[in-house]
Amino acid sequence: MRTMKSHRFLAPVLSALLLTCVFPTASAQTYRVLHTFAGAQQKDGAYPQGTPLLDAAGNVYGTTQQGGALCGHFTCGTIFMVNTKGAEAVFSFNGQDGMWPSAALFRDSLGNLYGTTMFGGTHNNCLINPTGCGTIFQLNSKGTSIHYYSFAGQPDGGLSQSPLVEVSGSFYGTTYEGGAFGDGTIFAINARGDESVRYNFQGQSDGCQPYTGLTADSKGNLYGVTGSGSCSNGYGSVYEFDTAGNFTVLYAFDGIVGAEPNSSLILDSQGNLYGTTSSGGANGQGTIFELSPGGNGSWLAKALYSFCSAACADGAQPKGPLVRDNAGNLYGVAYGGGNNGRGTVFKLDTSGTLTVLHTFTGGSDGYQPVAGLTMDASGNLYGVTLSGGNFKCNSTSGCGVVFELTP
Repeated sequence: MRTMKSHRFLAPVLSALLLTCVFPTASAQTYRVLHTFAGAQQKDGAYPQGTPLLDAAGNVYGTTQQGGALCGHFTCGTIFMVNTKGAEAVFSFNGQDGMWPSAALFRDSLGNLYGTTMFGGTHNNCLINPTGCGTIFQLNSKGTSIHYYSFAGQPDGGLSQSPLVEVSGSFYGTTYEGGAFGDGTIFAINARGDESVRYNFQGQSDGCQPYTGLTADSKGNLYGVTGSGSCSNGYGSVYEFDTAGNFTVLYAFDGIVGAEPNSSLILDSQGNLYGTTSSGGANGQGTIFELSPGGNGSWLAKALYSFCSAACADGAQPKGPLVRDNAGNLYGVAYGGGNNGRGTVFKLDTSGTLTVLHTFTGGSDGYQPVAGLTMDASGNLYGVTLSGGNFKCNSTSGCGVVFELTP
């Protein structure tokens, strides 16, 4: 573990810190933009892609893939915090501590933030990417960046787009490429910054190139998805990596239940797994699925909802993990569809009825949400969009927004 150059991150603020074709639009919801990204020219972030994180005080944290300081010909990306009054604080990566963070953050009880970056780091000889194979980082409550680990590509993996999950004092995640076979890894890193590869994807029936994070049950078993059944064919799979180090494919998608799962899974108290696929289903535009334990170690899969019904007003190509309330209702975002193809925020209730909570216009409210939602204790939802907002940031697409939605 090595300490990189210190950065201030507004320390005083931080430390305070298919079932139905009917999809009605909720009438009582309130949509509010909390922050509009302005890009590097305004010393701000651009293009948020990770599910936002909420602390007990109501501050919203996240990452932007670009914006911030320059890393050669590109901007390095940022960590941002938006407080309850809409004020923003920005930490900018410098390349050696990472570049292009794309995943959600983990926040510990002391206010330290942890995450991964796709590129950057100290391994300049990374064969996967000349700008580095990515890092695992900590941003402490004083706003100082701690460089935990730089990926080398092989044998440890690289290009991580995975949020971290903590199990027994270590963080676990995935790398999109690298490892012994070049098809990605499951890794662990302890508090000392020692990284180890726990599984090497082989690009066969186990799948390849996992870019979503892992979900842990109460025993420490991990669950995840691969976007394709193998590197040459298939629809993707759900897998388990247990505490004994055994890797098991629980379900291989068939296109009917869905195809190309693209989000971390969520787990309920009965051991059921929920997620989204970006394609497949009844209309070919993605599904919400459930995977339930069956007898003798089997698992039963079903599509709870298929998107793109009735001119796709419900949405298409859902992205990011779902969030589940105490009543069992599921909430998420669709990248496309809606009344103008700019995406939606949706709710799927326990009867299988989907309600559109917000349809993005493509203007100041943003569009193309690719990250999941976070829910507070009152049921308010927080999310980000990849595009839209301030079109002076980028005349083609805008740089995205942070939003709050009261259902």
